[in-house]
Amino acid sequence: MERSRAKVAVCLLAVLLAGHFMPCRAVEAHKRSRRLWWASVALVVAASVLDVASSRGGVELNPLLRGRNGSFNTGRAVMLKSITMGGMVATEALVLRRSPESARSAAVANIATAGTITGLAIRNLKVQPAEPASR
Repeated sequence: MERSRAKVAVCLLAVLLAGHFMPCRAVEAHKRSRRLWWASVALVVAASVLDVASSRGGVELNPLLRGRNGSFNTGRAVMLKSITMGGMVATEALVLRRSPESARSAAVANIATAGTITGLAIRNLKVQPAEPASR
C-alpha cells in the first residue's frame, strides 16, 4: 500500500512538473511569433512610406491617387494608405487574439506584401517625373 502511494505521488509530481515547464516553451514561441508579426507590420508600413515617397512628382496611373492635373496626390495617398494599413493591422490583431498560433503566417503574408510594395516603389523610382503642368 505504501509503495502504491509513493508511485502515485511520483506520477503526480511528474505530471505537475511537465505541465509547469511545457507551457514555458509554448509561451516563448508565442512571444517570438508575436515579435516577428510586429516586425513584419513595421516592414509593411516602411514599404508604404517608401512607395509614397517614390511616387511624388510623377504621373499617377491609379485614379484614386491622381490629382486634377494627373500627377500624384500625396495627401490623398497618405490618407488611403493609412486607412488600408490601419485596417490590415486591426484585422490581423483581431485574428491573432483568437488564434495566436497564426502570428507566423500573418507575418509571412506581411513580409510578402512589403516585398511587393517595395518592388513597386523601385519601379516608381525608375520612371521619369511628370512634366510641370502648363497653364
